[in-house]
Amino acid sequence: LSRTMRSGQARVANAWADSVIASGQPNVLIVGDLNDYPRRKRNPTLTPLVENDKLEFLTAGMTSCRDRNWSLIDHVVASKAATQRLIEGSQRTENLYEFLNEDEVDGVSDHCPVVVRFSTLEIP
Repeated sequence: LSRTMRSGQARVANAWADSVIASGQPNVLIVGDLNDYPRRKRNPTLTPLVENDKLEFLTAGMTSCRDRNWSLIDHVVASKAATQRLIEGSQRTENLYEFLNEDEVDGVSDHCPVVVRFSTLEIP
């Protein structure tokens, strides 16, 4: 059921992104816990977002800070225009386990915060 729900949510997010871009706002970001990874081959749920040629997963190849064998499920998806503002090499996860104790980590999240930086300067 959760895969079916995520697939539906991906279709809605994809339609929303397309509508915002079509309305003339080229800089679109979708940020959050998508509970899946875009390179999943078996039972993919993010297909509408992955296949949209106006969008790009900036975090597609990243792995969890908890276990480097796990694909990241928290993502930043950007429109092609927004990717022009990406500060190259800024994508990373914050490893809460390095600077918080176990009780603090459990109280914050079981995910690794994802960081991607963008420039706010005008693009010529």
